[in-house]
Amino acid sequence: MSSEAFQQLKQNSDKSFSRIKQELLKNKLLPNEHSTRLMRKVLRLANREDLTDKTLLCDKVWKKHQELMLTRFNQVISRIDNHIIKTASKANNNKSSKSIKINLNRKEVIASRVRFMTLLHEVVPVDQDEILSSVERLENQIRQAFVGHLPSVRVVGAIELEFLNLELMRKATFEHEGKHSGERKRDTLESMLKPIYAHLDRAVLVHLHAIIDLGPSRSAEDAKSSVESRIRSFSDWSQSHQLQIKALSESFNGKKKTLDQNLKHIAAYITKGANMLIAGKRTHRYKISFDQSDLGLSEELTFVNEGSEDTRNLPFESIVMCAELLDKLMSKRRTRDGYVITL
Repeated sequence: MSSEAFQQLKQNSDKSFSRIKQELLKNKLLPNEHSTRLMRKVLRLANREDLTDKTLLCDKVWKKHQELMLTRFNQVISRIDNHIIKTASKANNNKSSKSIKINLNRKEVIASRVRFMTLLHEVVPVDQDEILSSVERLENQIRQAFVGHLPSVRVVGAIELEFLNLELMRKATFEHEGKHSGERKRDTLESMLKPIYAHLDRAVLVHLHAIIDLGPSRSAEDAKSSVESRIRSFSDWSQSHQLQIKALSESFNGKKKTLDQNLKHIAAYITKGANMLIAGKRTHRYKISFDQSDLGLSEELTFVNEGSEDTRNLPFESIVMCAELLDKLMSKRRTRDGYVITL
């Protein structure tokens, strides 16, 4: 694009995003291409080049934050290891320890204590003030839920924003293998909409993903139930599918999945910044079901629309807003990790 054309684009803000689309399509830059390349082009055309290398949407920043998140996860595991060592020491010093059954198998102890938690907080309009207010409510309530009430539980995670196309979700049909996931997501999000927002076709899902250590307990299920009960006691989180606490996966594609692999994959997933992460690659697309690859989504949704390959691609203005919001969340701390929750 010529310098003259770009200057004209900046001068006419009312038509800027329409022009962004025209320029991108002219240069054959479609929304399904590599997310970083697309993001750079969109931010340059929107005169927000200052955000290019600052947020999680930048590959280098994403990689750095994956590593930092993984370090936090490993600190949680170290806490469990220390407890195992202390328990073993006490058992060795206790003459009656032979009559006490103590599980010191590291793999089993970690499996009983570590869980992956997803908490769907609110569905709000695509408005920066509304979204940031929702994030603040989530931060405040999650602290109220745990601090002083669940002292033995540790939480390490990230607040995420998912741009939603509710209109597309309402129209979507799924084949048998994806039907449950697709319909469950649609119904869950619809139930979370406040009456004042029931008409929305586009929205943002403010949510939290985290690793939690249930702490030392005679019963992992009892500890899990205590966490679930405490979280569901908040009216904002009372819907049945808003909260999921599950064990780490033991296999993937038929192969065993180690603890290290689990933590590494989760660290990458919750710091992705973009809407979707499939096979390690980020894309700026609407995610229609809870399944990561939108399993079973009917192909009838795919058609050429304004030069994009299908209706699941995020509008260019949403990509810009995503970068702006991530920057604001990250800048809440000097260390640029303002989106991170640690309890």
